[in-house]
Amino acid sequence: MSLTRAPAMTAFLVGCGGAVSTPAIINRPVRVIAGLADPAARETMIRSGTCAPTQKFSVSVDDPDATDTVRALWFIDPNERYAGGVPGNSGVPVMTGSTVREVRAPAVFLEQVAGLTDVRKHRIEVVVTDGEFVEDALIDPLTMERKPFLKVMRPAVALNDGGTQQVEAFRDDYVWLVEVTPCP
Repeated sequence: MSLTRAPAMTAFLVGCGGAVSTPAIINRPVRVIAGLADPAARETMIRSGTCAPTQKFSVSVDDPDATDTVRALWFIDPNERYAGGVPGNSGVPVMTGSTVREVRAPAVFLEQVAGLTDVRKHRIEVVVTDGEFVEDALIDPLTMERKPFLKVMRPAVALNDGGTQQVEAFRDDYVWLVEVTPCP
């Protein structure tokens, strides 16, 4: 986990001895690079079966905090809860020293996609974060109904002065519309 101390962002703690300056810990956002997804077309048709090679699904993700762990969940037709995602790899650096990583769908997920031969378009989505995935709920202000929500968070970080600081986690996603047809 990469935590950067930013001198421009300073918190002041006031105690009996006066003001003490503690540099704030920041986390920079993780972002999917849209032009480096595979398949490249957001709407695509793939073949399934012995006549077709295994389809690869991957995205390139940039996290300026190179030591962060990037987590990914892969979904087929996710509902509003984003339940049942399949964890993916944490990203393989595209080159030494790069902050860009390739995040690939795992084989078990690719098998699930290959089985979608019902001649419908399916929403294939990957959600990435530099934090951890946590199931939570939001309250709809109009209906006061609890709506499930997949949020991301990072644990609080201990500071040298004995306190803690919450560090923001970021998420991004990428979506394909995919129709799978069986081999003739």
